Amino acid sequence: APVATPGFIEKPLKALDLAAVREIKAELMAVDANSDGKLDADELKQLLKKHNDVFTDREIVELGELYYAAKAGGSVKFHNFIEAVDRVAQKNNLREGVAASEMPI
Repeated sequence: APVATPGFIEKPLKALDLAAVREIKAELMAVDANSDGKLDADELKQLLKKHNDVFTDREIVELGELYYAAKAGGSVKFHNFIEAVDRVAQKNNLREGVAASEMPI
């Protein structure tokens, strides 16, 4: 099977391919209410609500509160958020015994 082109933000990503990165960035831009290229707690909650098939309302509130507390009310740049998603995806792929480079996202 052909290997998808790896994603790239500020550095090469290990689990997310280019199509996944584009999709995530489009979703981030869609919830970026103030168009600053960063994700704040409220914008994160809006993003998670779009995926309520994955996250419960309670988890969305909890993640938003944790995010707000961790960032001291601040925000995170899109590329840092995508790199974090990539790290989680890589851990999940390795836990499932599938090499990240062989796993379509």
